[in-house]
Amino acid sequence: MFNELYKNVLTKNVWIKLDLLHLLEESEEKIKIFHVAKAINVATNTLYKYIKELDDALMYQQAAKIKNTPSSGLSMTIYDKHKYKFFVKQLMMDELGIVILSKLLLGYELSFYQLTQEHFISETSIRRRIKELNHFLSKYDLKIKSRKRHLTLFGDERQIRLFAEYFFWKIYGSLTWPFQEVKKDEVDFYVKELHITKENQHIFTTHNDLRRIKNFIGILIIRVKNGRYVEIPKCLKREKELLFSNYVQGTQLKNKLSLPENEILYLYLHILKDPQFTIDASGNSILHTFQNYLSPFTYLNYLFFLSFETYLIELTSFEKELIYPYVFSKHLSLFLYPKWNDVAVSPTINNHFKNLDKRISHIVHAIVESDLFLLENHTTRFLETNYALIFNLLRPLSYFEEKVSVTIDTSFDILYKNLIIERILSALKDKVNIQVRATDFSDGYTGADMIITSGNKLDWLDIYEEEKIVSIHNPPNEEDVLKIFKKLEAHLNH
Repeated sequence: MFNELYKNVLTKNVWIKLDLLHLLEESEEKIKIFHVAKAINVATNTLYKYIKELDDALMYQQAAKIKNTPSSGLSMTIYDKHKYKFFVKQLMMDELGIVILSKLLLGYELSFYQLTQEHFISETSIRRRIKELNHFLSKYDLKIKSRKRHLTLFGDERQIRLFAEYFFWKIYGSLTWPFQEVKKDEVDFYVKELHITKENQHIFTTHNDLRRIKNFIGILIIRVKNGRYVEIPKCLKREKELLFSNYVQGTQLKNKLSLPENEILYLYLHILKDPQFTIDASGNSILHTFQNYLSPFTYLNYLFFLSFETYLIELTSFEKELIYPYVFSKHLSLFLYPKWNDVAVSPTINNHFKNLDKRISHIVHAIVESDLFLLENHTTRFLETNYALIFNLLRPLSYFEEKVSVTIDTSFDILYKNLIIERILSALKDKVNIQVRATDFSDGYTGADMIITSGNKLDWLDIYEEEKIVSIHNPPNEEDVLKIFKKLEAHLNH
């Protein structure tokens, strides 16, 4: 249930306990022991052991009570939310993997002596745990190294910061502010000065989005204090200059934020990679500044629209205005964090959208092969996935596919005819570019990919191929609906 981070950073018994607590916390009804064991993939006897350990600890903290009724199953009653959150946090914070990464990701070094003394663990055990952590970190091009009996995290600074944001958000979430070194008030001041809030209304549409940005600012401040500085990619040189001349130079921002100039510019760029900022007036004004000067990176976005209209559809000025912030943000994200995007993206295009997949590949190829694409280790998977998400802002992805025409025999009762149409459209419209029409077959129309009939007017069906015809009951039953879906699926996979 918990994500990959938990299962690689926490020891097995801890993430299973967290899995169990999460399951009980989210469930509104009692759950049978068998189902819980299956959900978190542990033996029933092992599960009983974890339940007892957790219940004893929660009761000791007066935080919650886990009840197990043989007839009805497991449930949890939380007595004190604050104590319960503290318990969950402490369960994770005592883990060696969390302790090590929490320090290294903020730019600190850790000594073996410090770890052995504070956590009563042997150096051999520490080295074994570091080896396990490095196996997980390697996919992000990060590595914990030991020098003179001190541990340091090595990797690209931007990559480290983005992983740190991911780590602290997943581990702490909304439990508590994770950084003792920087106060929330200081971060709130940064948010205000960078205009991430406007007229007391947060640009970020959810509380979690803003919390995550605040976490990132906290990470940045601490790493800078620890002497860890970032380099902005050369391909964003013009954007960096424009940000400086229009939003930093001549202002008191540098003095107010107590950050090096380059870090302020990087923070701006990091925030701009989120479309929720670029669509607001503050972020949008920055985009227009970039557009006016036609930097190489900004021109890349125009190349996207040119390719889009070449391989897909013409766009209205309104549609261009609608998706431009998303296009800009996704390109910026790729250039700021190329290695991260290579491992953190899950493809969204599947076999349902074969034509769209092909057209997106043409667009991606046109962009990455251009002289403007100044990224050596680019990932086409990131572009393909995010272009599909951008297209979905304009149309359902099925819109870009060839249309599937379904004809329904009008001999059905009007109620049942409408029921069939509604079920087909609700189940398939997001996956298939489908058109449903009704006819009495007297018009001689032969363009349908499927004919749904009750069989009462078979004389009219001679003009159709037999494999296109689906005969169902009148009124249709559940088996008939399934029959229609299977026939459509077979047609699409043909």
